[in-house]
Amino acid sequence: MTPDADCKYPTLPITFPDLRKMFEVVVGRLARGEVGGSVSDYVQRINMFGGIERVVNHAINAIEPEIFMLEGKLLTPTLLRTVQQQQVQRQPQWPDIAGYVDFVTDDREGLEDYLRYYVGQSGNSPRRLVDNHIAAIRRASLDSFHYFVLCRGLGHRYANFLRLWSFPKDRWQTTSDNVLQVKTLKVTGELVQNVLKLIFCRAFASLPSRVLTEFTGPTLDGEEWLNVGLNVMSPLYQGRSLSPATQREFIELLRESPDPDHVAWANFSRTRRRYKNLSKPRILFPGDYRREIELLAQKAGFDLASISDLRLPAPFSPFSIESELRSLDKEAHCKANDENLEPFAMPVGNRRAKIGVILDSDTTGLEGVGSSLGFNSIWALGGMKLTPENSLVWTSSFEQHGSGPSRFPPDFRNRALKLNRSVVLGSAIRTIVLSGVQVQHDIISVFGEELSGPHKLILRDHPFRIWFLRSDEQLSKIFISSPEPVIHSCLKDAQYARQITDVFGLVGAVTGTTGLISGIYADMNFYAALKIRRNEELAGECAEMTTETIDLQSREWLLRRGFVDDANVRQLEQIAGSLTQGIAQLVTHLSHKARKFNTNGPYGGWYDDEAYQELKALWDSVHGAHLTRIKEAREFSLSGAKEDNPIVDDLLVSGSHQPGILEDPTIQFLIDTSEGLMKKKAEEPHGDEQESDGESEDEAEEKEKFASHSSDTKTQSWSANNLKPFDTALEGQSSQEAGISKKEPEDLESLLISKYKTHAVNVTADRRAAWLPIGGVFKFRVELDVDIPPNAIFLLRADLSKSGTSHPNRILGDFEGYEPNDPALRLAVQYRLEDGGAGTEWKWAKRKPTEKAIRHANTIVDRLEGKPMEVIRKTKRRFYKTMNNLDGPVYVYT
Repeated sequence: MTPDADCKYPTLPITFPDLRKMFEVVVGRLARGEVGGSVSDYVQRINMFGGIERVVNHAINAIEPEIFMLEGKLLTPTLLRTVQQQQVQRQPQWPDIAGYVDFVTDDREGLEDYLRYYVGQSGNSPRRLVDNHIAAIRRASLDSFHYFVLCRGLGHRYANFLRLWSFPKDRWQTTSDNVLQVKTLKVTGELVQNVLKLIFCRAFASLPSRVLTEFTGPTLDGEEWLNVGLNVMSPLYQGRSLSPATQREFIELLRESPDPDHVAWANFSRTRRRYKNLSKPRILFPGDYRREIELLAQKAGFDLASISDLRLPAPFSPFSIESELRSLDKEAHCKANDENLEPFAMPVGNRRAKIGVILDSDTTGLEGVGSSLGFNSIWALGGMKLTPENSLVWTSSFEQHGSGPSRFPPDFRNRALKLNRSVVLGSAIRTIVLSGVQVQHDIISVFGEELSGPHKLILRDHPFRIWFLRSDEQLSKIFISSPEPVIHSCLKDAQYARQITDVFGLVGAVTGTTGLISGIYADMNFYAALKIRRNEELAGECAEMTTETIDLQSREWLLRRGFVDDANVRQLEQIAGSLTQGIAQLVTHLSHKARKFNTNGPYGGWYDDEAYQELKALWDSVHGAHLTRIKEAREFSLSGAKEDNPIVDDLLVSGSHQPGILEDPTIQFLIDTSEGLMKKKAEEPHGDEQESDGESEDEAEEKEKFASHSSDTKTQSWSANNLKPFDTALEGQSSQEAGISKKEPEDLESLLISKYKTHAVNVTADRRAAWLPIGGVFKFRVELDVDIPPNAIFLLRADLSKSGTSHPNRILGDFEGYEPNDPALRLAVQYRLEDGGAGTEWKWAKRKPTEKAIRHANTIVDRLEGKPMEVIRKTKRRFYKTMNNLDGPVYVYT
């Protein structure tokens, strides 16, 4: 049975509508304000453009002529391919500004009429199709619902792109220096293109039913929408920032679809989000940043001596940027004949400083941006401990930061851009932070081949681009890509703040500038989000946050303060009665300590005094251990000991051609999880193994496994007390199996016959369960009595049947996927409570059988019997199927 056996939902026919009639209906609803909420400004936009008829005419005129051939016809793959071929013959080249539909087809028997539609648009459509869509589809990307559905076909589904509308490249541009005209054209272009996309989403019914009804009205014939499209959010939100909560609401609407693909994507998105929330990245110190930039520079051909020189200001020849800008400014004002034209903005700071930051003047909607470029107006730079004394800051176009699109003619702007080179070379700066994609494009285009790069540098799973500038064959300056740091929102992802922290951590390590890394950026986001979350919980607008559902911002904040173990987070939750409340109490306690309040006496604030005292004791314990770990890590870093290198030039994929064998654990996790989501359950799990939230045991296992392995502590609440860290993975193996293969038999058996601390999972009023690990590789579920404490301790022991015979109580039970020679057939495991008394009986453990579980069990048995590692590595093992596997079982060497 194929992993997508449930995905063959039949396609119901769609009759393509009269486009002009549909445009008049939908644009009329927008103009009358019948679509409210955050898109109510479309009323003003349509009136500014000239009314309903003008919008409709502009949109209709942009539609490709072949599309009108579809009106009134029943859409089929054959008809759409015919129209596609005619369009290619007429105009094979795609213009830059275009909209398109991908009609996904399936070549399997009985699915000849399968059609799913995704409507998209782009300002650079050839690159969007080739670099984004086609490349992502070929590598079986799971980054979007569109790609996910294609992957579910296991090679039987095809993407077919048909151009719907197009505009000339300069349609929404002007050479005028009139600011109002520039902004009007930009808004007009967004209006027409978003309306076009919305209309075609309705024509192909590619949005969820409720979204279509809300934004375009009910169907004209009174029938229900098909609800099987591949678009998720309304096109009217194009270019707007939506909170993660709003995005999740749109994704949850997919559960209303009759197509199993839609429900599977909603489940997969939730699982991937939970994994990200559980992620505990390692803490990086200045020595880590410096060591990794040295490795990267050495790969680029530079010696360590030139890298060390970066701690000193660069030699430079003074350059009068003021006079150059003044001259250019005077010439621009004369040509524009506009007294209100803002002058060029001078760089701010110290030209003898070692740190440069280049910002984008086109960033709008900023908080706290004053009338001039300065540190008081850009709060995020102050948050990174940058001052006018230790840095030099300017915009790539030398216009006011936050002033919007350039108001100077293109030739003047290009001349201004060339001055960036003079500022960089005419100052002592060693590291230059390029904030945003536009700035990176501007600066790299100015320097051209003078730069070496871009080189990819990965810190805590995020890639940064690095360029090196040579001077007399020595490394002179480093350019570092960075996200735009000055847009402040309490809804920003904590990963974004982490990226900013890593950028300036790298800058500080290279230049020897201390104190640059500051938590203010993440903290300001966190405190605002915490307050909003707590108010929503008290109002009953959202569920209370727990240790299992903690968001990434809260996880990151607790991690930085020493709460690396789930047991400590759970204890914080139990003390306060709610995790959000516990974090709020902790914030209060730290605030009192920072202001040197007496925290030893009774507490007289809002919180319960007894709980507050318990929280203080927990903090002293957790934070004390945290400080000890930091001290040890710093000593290790200073000693120059070799660590695993977190920097790579590219995503490392194993040399094996077998699908699914990845050295990147994040990617492998997503593949494993998605494969589990798509797998049809061959049989229902045992009654005592049924998951309460519908997730498979493998998915729950993966989340817990990666949560623990990405932690910077070696002990987890569920781990064996004597469990040692695993060794590096062997080629073609997971790190867990490689660790087992390197252990001696008696060592492995000591792991099986050990004491394990557990914590309860899936707790309800009448039910409690725990996971017990076997050999650190896979786990089995134990049903607990409700009166057993969460920190119960269990004993485990292994039992093997004779070679060639199956154990009657084998841990994986009955499963049709066994092969006759699977050692897993002989493995049984027993468990009992340690403090249950002498009469406590041993119980046989049961684990839901899967292809992956069998593979792990096979390795455990081989090692228990003392097989040499080289023999096991040459033994063919089953490998659980992935979405890329089209031809049945795949065998890899373990």
